[in-house]
Amino acid sequence: MSSPLWPPLDGSISVVPGFIDFHAEHNPDRPWVVFPSSSSPDGIGSLTYADYAKATHRVAHAYRPYRHGPEGQVIGVLINCDTIHYVAIESGLIRAGLIPFLISHRNSPEAVAHLLEKTSGHRLLVQDSTISLAHSVKKLLDTKSFDVFIEDLIPLHALFPSLSLVQQNGAAKDPEHYPPAPMPWKKDDVVYIIHSSGSTGLPKPVPQTQGFMRHWVTSDHSVEGRKRMIRWAPMMLPPFHAMGIMFILAMPLVQADAVALFAPQAPNPPLVPNPENTLEASRITRSNGLVVVPSVLEICSRNPESIRYLATLDIVAYGGGPLSPASGNKLAAAGVKLSIIYGSTEGGSSVVAFDLDDSQGPDAPWRTSADWEYCKFADYIKPRWVLQDDGRYELHMLTHEHHQPMVENLPDTKGNNTSDLWEPHPKKAGYWRIVGRTDDVIVLSSGEKIVPIPQEHHIAASPLVKGAVMFGRTKMQPGLLLEPMPDHEIDPNDDAQVAEYRNKVWPVVEEANHLGPAFTRVFKETILVASPNKPLPRSGKGTVQRKITLDLYAPEIEKLYETVEDSTNSMGINPPYSWRPEDIQDWLLEHAASLNEGVTPPADADIFSHGFDSLNATLLRNRVVGGLRASQNKAAQQAAATISQNFIFDFPRIVLMAQMIAQLVDPSSVGVVEKDRAEHIVELIDKYSADLPRPHGRAEYAPGTVAVLVTGSTGNLGSHIVAALLANEYVAKVYTL
Repeated sequence: MSSPLWPPLDGSISVVPGFIDFHAEHNPDRPWVVFPSSSSPDGIGSLTYADYAKATHRVAHAYRPYRHGPEGQVIGVLINCDTIHYVAIESGLIRAGLIPFLISHRNSPEAVAHLLEKTSGHRLLVQDSTISLAHSVKKLLDTKSFDVFIEDLIPLHALFPSLSLVQQNGAAKDPEHYPPAPMPWKKDDVVYIIHSSGSTGLPKPVPQTQGFMRHWVTSDHSVEGRKRMIRWAPMMLPPFHAMGIMFILAMPLVQADAVALFAPQAPNPPLVPNPENTLEASRITRSNGLVVVPSVLEICSRNPESIRYLATLDIVAYGGGPLSPASGNKLAAAGVKLSIIYGSTEGGSSVVAFDLDDSQGPDAPWRTSADWEYCKFADYIKPRWVLQDDGRYELHMLTHEHHQPMVENLPDTKGNNTSDLWEPHPKKAGYWRIVGRTDDVIVLSSGEKIVPIPQEHHIAASPLVKGAVMFGRTKMQPGLLLEPMPDHEIDPNDDAQVAEYRNKVWPVVEEANHLGPAFTRVFKETILVASPNKPLPRSGKGTVQRKITLDLYAPEIEKLYETVEDSTNSMGINPPYSWRPEDIQDWLLEHAASLNEGVTPPADADIFSHGFDSLNATLLRNRVVGGLRASQNKAAQQAAATISQNFIFDFPRIVLMAQMIAQLVDPSSVGVVEKDRAEHIVELIDKYSADLPRPHGRAEYAPGTVAVLVTGSTGNLGSHIVAALLANEYVAKVYTL
């Protein structure tokens, strides 16, 4: 393959659609994305820049035919699909002169309604998995006489015919080129909108301009990455987050070379990223640069094989949250080339990426492996460091000709107050380490941000509680330190007293859990009770001093997380009556309900389609391991060691999970349990259709005369069936149970 022709980075052409058209003309046959593919000889599938460009024209024609209507209409994008699909939709809407608002499907109806109203977004693009959320949003906005028109997502194979599972009759027809914009683009033109995390209340829309997109493509990761021929593997990043946009949308446009993503799963839901499938996809696609959130590295640091693989990469970039010192030190010592991605929705990418140099040992005046926590700001960033009372510095990014933050919120000059707190390197000038935020936001290792004040205040109002402090920085889940009222004090070393106190305060903790997003939820396992001998430090006003408190209880907090990770705590749920599949299934369902706000998932359904996320999966796995270890059955105790980190992801249905546990305890109890869901579905169809009556002849129906009863209509398959029936001209009514 010939060398690529790189697009100019001087602002002479737009990023989208300009860079896309540049590659379609100069690099049409080069890969735009690569992904694992069992049907390819080398195991790697790909789509070219020509494929990408054609897909964007198809999207533009579909959502704004002939470029009719006004330019710059906002269209909300509320979808959860394959990343390849998502990027094509986003890029095509931009080509059409629309402004896509990339909205996380994890938001509440109130948050989505707020975002649409704030941006005058009257169109909302959805798919089957988000239609229920969309209808809730519409219902809220209808009360305000704010019209929202819900539109369907174009299927993946309609945009990329080569990915269709159905054999095409001849070559797919190329789309006509979409009409160009009537006016030349300007750097202040809004291209798309993303939103803040909502950690301080409802999320806020943050418009992104052509000028700001140029900032993404001229970042150090982009420019130095293409010089070093880095094949980035950002497949686990959400495409609607700023970091995902930088690495998934912008990076292949800058480098004229592919980024590695997960293989498309449509019409099935996209893969749920985890450390195992992320590293596997990176290996298969022969990537040499990995981009992840810190929680992945936390898990990888416990696996020698994962560490060895990470050490072979040219760069392992992480961002969105802090990496714990223990994990970072372990990875760096093993030769993993760690690089912090510091940036924001409001300020963009800000730091140098490829400055690691161990050639002269750890005392060299530049960044070495020993300095993995530190970073250096790029030349185009103009930082202002504001000294705080505790010796840390708050970072302000000032506006100047080479960098324009999208949010300017300083009172004395143009620039962005990041509210992030930093410490300078004790020996190396120009290197900084982020240590927290001025607003006490808890940043989990997943990158999710928690503002603890509302939950803390709600819990502290209980007559059982004197003080409450949430914690969880660098951890996968938050925890809660409670100081009981004097008449409810306990001995925190007495497990029975701790359990009793946790049960007493649990109702108010559950109430507080509903004040924030799902990732802010505190579980019983992570409630720590303060000792009467170590009262929480307070200021002169009587308020709890957070930092001093967390420092005081740091050993107990670390021990709590170690206990949770290696937990044998059943949280009051009785062990299974036996280690037979049916008894294990009942036991698992009870645990699943307790972790899912009391909602019991169907035993034969994918739990991730019924409210579970990676945190729930981690806790459920811990409880399974704990239950096996606590058993008097020696075989069960031995089986505990065989439960992998990905056990819940590998067997996401309770019925399969129960069968697998039973098999691990007693291999003769059930047959071999397979992961193949398709095979299981076929078996169920055969089983339940075996005795169905056979039709004789063919009934003739007039249009609009058929009534159909559908059971199980709330699942993935059921919703598809209902949609198909409603579109059928012969069906008059559909009853659902």
